Amino acid sequence: MLQKVSALLALLAMFASPTMGFDSYWHAQCIQRVGEQFGFAEDAWKVMQLGNFSPDFFGPVADYASKGLKGSELDLLNQYQAR
Repeated sequence: MLQKVSALLALLAMFASPTMGFDSYWHAQCIQRVGEQFGFAEDAWKVMQLGNFSPDFFGPVADYASKGLKGSELDLLNQYQAR
């Protein structure tokens, strides 16, 4: 029984997605409170929230693109970004 439970836990740990533990709620709340504390307008602290969230959201996409695209496709993407 102990071996089965250990094997199940090992499989769950191996196949668990790293995004399962990701939670940006407290980051957003922290940024809102800091923005309000320093007198930022609502639009300003919302822009700050977006700026904080964007790398977390788009980072895996960029990582996938840099590893999964072929050389010529990645070069075209880099040229597009340079514009």
